[in-house]
Amino acid sequence: MNAWTIAKKVLKWLGVALLVLVVAGAVYVLVIWRRPLGPQLSFPTRTMTQIQADQVSETPALTESIETQEPSPTIVPPTPTATPEPVCGGPPSMLILAVGTDYRWNSYYRGLADVIRLVRVDFVNQEISALDIPRSLQVNIPDTIPSRYGCENSTAGLLNQSYLYGTEGMNCSDVSGFGAGLLARTLDANFGVQVENYVVVNMTTLSSAIDAVGGVPIYIYQTIDDRQAPYLPMAPQHGYFTAGAHWLSGLEAVRYARIRSINGIFGRHERQNEILIQLRERIMDPSVITAIPELVESFYGRVMTDLSLEQVSQLTCLGLGLTMEDVHFVSIPQETFSEGFNYQGYMALFADANAVSEYIDDFIHGRPLSLTE
Repeated sequence: MNAWTIAKKVLKWLGVALLVLVVAGAVYVLVIWRRPLGPQLSFPTRTMTQIQADQVSETPALTESIETQEPSPTIVPPTPTATPEPVCGGPPSMLILAVGTDYRWNSYYRGLADVIRLVRVDFVNQEISALDIPRSLQVNIPDTIPSRYGCENSTAGLLNQSYLYGTEGMNCSDVSGFGAGLLARTLDANFGVQVENYVVVNMTTLSSAIDAVGGVPIYIYQTIDDRQAPYLPMAPQHGYFTAGAHWLSGLEAVRYARIRSINGIFGRHERQNEILIQLRERIMDPSVITAIPELVESFYGRVMTDLSLEQVSQLTCLGLGLTMEDVHFVSIPQETFSEGFNYQGYMALFADANAVSEYIDDFIHGRPLSLTE
């Protein structure tokens, strides 16, 4: 066997080995690309409901013979119209549970769900809608372990408490996804909605994101004094806002969004939406384009989510093409709820679960709700 023959065999096997490495590398990258960035949600298996008798179509009786009937007109089928395809390589839609926690440290060890939104991302019609779910809604909380320390009252309470009981710090449940996982289970158990993914942001991260775009403009129609003590300075970071136009920093905006002393629970929801709307407009402002790297950095590694890098890429692609008119904030009508105190002594919202379920179903299927903006 001459040297050239040996060299050809070596090159052949090197080529095969290189091809195997390239394929293995591509598979590895694809796996990483599609791997969730956090623990995935899980839901109990639902049983099929029995088909109702009235859903069975009835066959009308013939009242005349075939011979006496007039010929039926020829029905020309309509020309099929092209169905729009999802953009950005995404699915037709995503349903995401978005949570803002009140935990003041840059972690997710504990905390209540201060902001709860169902976010519907439509890749076909290219729009995003966010439904406000009241944090103070009284609910039954499933899948908790009351025998654990501090979990004695974990089977029912406010909706935002279901997130707390699921956190690593409280450890009242073993469901996947920690706080977001138990909150998702609670929404499913009470209102029959199963979200596909979750995104959780703490106060520090939201404040940093607002600072990254240079703050947000807010107009306040009356002076607000929400200071926790009268000796604190009359400044926005302490909850004191004079009437008029303001340009709020991240810390001040978060403080404004958490005020409850004006217009109660629903006033707080309106201020949260106001901040989110202004943040959205700042992000879409062409003058803020140079702040995008800092904005991305403010979120990188600081958000808890089970989205994959592929899904994040799809959402980013869609978001870059949206206008302010393509993003909507909606809410369940206030008259659906009544205020009172629950058995723990907390101020709570009470509502018929079926009514809330119907509003959520309308939202998921794109039927109109009450617009916040």
